[in-house]
Amino acid sequence: MVSSTSDLINEVLTFLKKVPGVRKIRVLSDVERCSLLQAESAAEGCVMVGCRSFNEGLREVLSREVVVACSTDMDFEWPSGPHVILQHGEIIIGFITDNVDQVKSQFGEEIRVFGKNLVIFPERLRKLRGEKMAPTLFVCRGFKLDQLERQAGVKNVVFAFCTRAGDAYLKGLLGEENKPELGSIVVGFDIS
Repeated sequence: MVSSTSDLINEVLTFLKKVPGVRKIRVLSDVERCSLLQAESAAEGCVMVGCRSFNEGLREVLSREVVVACSTDMDFEWPSGPHVILQHGEIIIGFITDNVDQVKSQFGEEIRVFGKNLVIFPERLRKLRGEKMAPTLFVCRGFKLDQLERQAGVKNVVFAFCTRAGDAYLKGLLGEENKPELGSIVVGFDIS
């Protein structure tokens, strides 16, 4: 079984090496996974502009049996759809997305777009006025990678990005810490 586990991990690494924009790859140890979560949790605990963040996608990745860190360059293509959900309590007040048209068609209400990818629901914000304001939560979501599941024979594949603290930690592990133009992702999957 040990060789089949290592064979599956090697299949995943081979797949990731062929993904455009992926540069360096490393399987994370349990200690490195804990350190990554600590870095991310510390950043989430900081309130920025009256808001907090929560990296749901990273936690989903870290719940998998195997976690791989990758540095990425500008050739890496993110999947389409919302990358971040802006919530106030249980109410979704907006998204950061590369597909504004999808949000427009999915929700039958007025939206405002700031820049290219920040979508806000103004009516939902108006309803919140006058309520005791709690920090808004930015939920970073994970993404499925079905092609990797099919090709490598692993299960429950998900990948995510980190905040600056987690990204800095990952780039340090990968020897890319002095390259601000690069990003990072983590990929998690199950074997059994």
